[in-house]
Formats: sequence, C-alpha cells, structure tokens
Amino acid sequence: SLQRSLAPITSGGSATVLHLSAHGTSDCLVLEEPDRPLTAHLLSCDMLRDMLDLRDRMTSQQFAGLKLVVLNACGAKKLGSQFVQGGIPHVVCSNAMLHDSAGQAFLRVFYGSLFQGSTVAAAFDAALVALRGDADAVIRASA
Repeated sequence: SLQRSLAPITSGGSATVLHLSAHGTSDCLVLEEPDRPLTAHLLSCDMLRDMLDLRDRMTSQQFAGLKLVVLNACGAKKLGSQFVQGGIPHVVCSNAMLHDSAGQAFLRVFYGSLFQGSTVAAAFDAALVALRGDADAVIRASA
C-alpha cells in the first residue's frame, strides 16, 4: 500500500523510487485497485501531508532511502509539492493534462537514462528532448 511505501523501513532495504500511475485532478490522485474494478481511492494533498507527518514523527531519518517520486498523472503538481516539502530530493510530475502516449514516451527515455547511469536531472532533460523531437504533435505539445 502507499502507506507502507511511505512508512519508515526498520529492517532490510528500502525502495529508492516510488512510481505512481493514476488519474489526477488539481489536488488529488485517483488510485484504482486492479483486483476490484470500479473501486477507487482518492489521495488528497491533505492525506499525503498527514502520511508524511506521521512518518516524520516515527523516525528521525528523512524517507530513509526514498530519493525519487514519479507521479504519472494529470495535474499532480500540488501532490508533488507535498513530497518535496516532505524531504524527497527528486519529484517528477505534471502540472497539466498528460496524454498516455506522452507519458509513455517520457518515461521510456527517463527510466532508460536512469538505468544507464544518468542523474535524475540529466534523465529528465533527455526525456524532454525526446518529447520535443517526437513525430506525434500531441507528444511534442506535452514538452
């Protein structure tokens, strides 16, 4: 669950990347359950802030190993800001409507660059260049 992903890790390793693909509105994500069609949960900025505050009270470490949050959703800037305020060094999100094709094109290059050793900033820049050079006008407009 998202709550467990944000909770402090007391033993073993911890994730360094949290990737959320969801539907987004101006102040929340709509998370669907794959095993329960038509079941959705709203994650608002207030709920996320409460989860981050609870995690901070439980541990003195800031998000242990979590270094990157990717919010693959429309209009996720407010939620992204909550992660930044919660101490996450790198947050990637969109402030506008995000077409699936543009998101896929961006993430393919972004993660490909990261897996080849690029920094988050360099991977982000490479993904933007790929969007701007795409043959599809909808994808280019997303850059």
